[in-house]
Amino acid sequence: MKKFLVLIILVLIFSFANGNSIFSEIGFVESSEGLDNFSVGMGYTGIATTFRKNFSMSNPALNNTIYNAGFFTQASVDNLTYKISGDSFDKLVTNFPKAKVIIPLMKNTTLGFDFSQKYSYGLETSITDTLSEYGNYTSTTLLQGSVNQFGISITRNLSKLALGFKLGFNYGNKYNGLKINFEDNDLIDYESSYERIMKGINFTLGATYPISRFSFGGFYESALDLDSDNTETVEFTNNSNFDYTLNLESDYSLPSQLGLGVGYQINKEFYIESNFSQRFWTDATNNAMNERNTKLISAGVSFIPYRRKSLFPIRIGGYYKELPCKSNSSYVNEQALSLGFDVPLNFQKQGKISMAFTYGKRGNLSDNEREDSFFRFTVGFQSFDRWLNPQKYKRDKEIPEADEAYLEEWE
Repeated sequence: MKKFLVLIILVLIFSFANGNSIFSEIGFVESSEGLDNFSVGMGYTGIATTFRKNFSMSNPALNNTIYNAGFFTQASVDNLTYKISGDSFDKLVTNFPKAKVIIPLMKNTTLGFDFSQKYSYGLETSITDTLSEYGNYTSTTLLQGSVNQFGISITRNLSKLALGFKLGFNYGNKYNGLKINFEDNDLIDYESSYERIMKGINFTLGATYPISRFSFGGFYESALDLDSDNTETVEFTNNSNFDYTLNLESDYSLPSQLGLGVGYQINKEFYIESNFSQRFWTDATNNAMNERNTKLISAGVSFIPYRRKSLFPIRIGGYYKELPCKSNSSYVNEQALSLGFDVPLNFQKQGKISMAFTYGKRGNLSDNEREDSFFRFTVGFQSFDRWLNPQKYKRDKEIPEADEAYLEEWE
C-alpha cells in the first residue's frame, strides 16, 4: 500500500491536457463577465453603455435600455491550445449559452430574467510513464464543473438615473477524479473521485447615469457562499475490501465583485468605453484561489453607421485580467483582443445577430512553466417581441364597403 501511495503522488505531473484551461487544476480560473455579444466584441466592456439596447447581465440597471419586451441568447466555441514542457495540445470546447428576457412592467419599471454560467472548470490530464520498480503505468485526472446562475432583476428609472437590483439563485458542481492503471496485473488499479454539489443565493446592485455625451455605470455583486454536499469515493479494481465512500457537508465561497465604467459618445457613429472591475478573492476560503484580489481593465470602440447601407456595425477592443492564483510561484495573468460585428437582417428593427472573435492568452512559459491560448467565436441573437406592445404595431386597415342589399333594408 505504501508503494501505491507513492505512485499516486508521482502521477500528479502533467504530460497531456485538454478541457477548459491548463490552470483549472487550481480552481475556477475561467469566469464570465456577464456581457452581451456587442460588449464582448468591444473588448469586454459594456457595463456603462446606455446609448444602445444593452442585454448585459452584470449590471441590472441596464434593463432600462430595453423599452419593449426583448430576448437575448449567446453561445460560444473555444479553440484552446495548451503549452507545457515544450509540448502543445489543442482542444475544442463549446460553452453553455447565456439567455436573458426583458419585460416592461409599467412606465419606468422593467423586469428581467437571465441565465448564465458564472464560473467553469474543466481539464483532463493523462500521463504514461515507467518507474523502474513498478513498470509502466497510466494515470488520468478528470476535472469538471461549473457554477450557474438564474437571476431575477428589476429596474426603476428616476429621471436620468436608473437603479437595478438582481437576486441570483446559484447552483453547480465541482468534480475531481483520478484513475491509475498499471501494466503489471499484480498491482491493484485505483480510482478515486471527490464531487461537490453546491447551491446559494446572492444579490447585485447596479446604476447608470448619462450626462450629455457621457454614460456612467457601475455595479456591486455580493459574495457567494455556497452550501456544498460532498461525496468522496475510492475504489480498488479487483479488491473491493479497501473501497469506501464518505458523505459530508462544507462551505464553498466565491468573491464579491465591484465594477465601474464610463463611456463617451464621440458622435452618432462612434462610441468609446472603458471598464474596471475587481473581484475580492482574498475574502474567499478557497485554497490557492485567494492569493490576491484581481482586477480587469478593458477598453473598446464601436462604429454604428447611420444611413450608410453599404456599411455594417463593427467594434474592437481588448482587456487585461488578473487571476487569483499562482503557478510556479508566479501570478497568472490573462490578456485578450476582440473584434465584433452585426449581421444585417431584413427584420433588423425587431432583432439582429451579432458575432465576436476573441484571441487571448493565460500565463506564460517563462514565469508559470505553462500557458494556454484561446481563439473564441461567440454568436448572439436578440429580438424585440410585439406581444406586449400590440398597439404600436397595428396597421391601418381599409374599411370594407357595406353590402348594397344591407343598405336597402335601412332606406
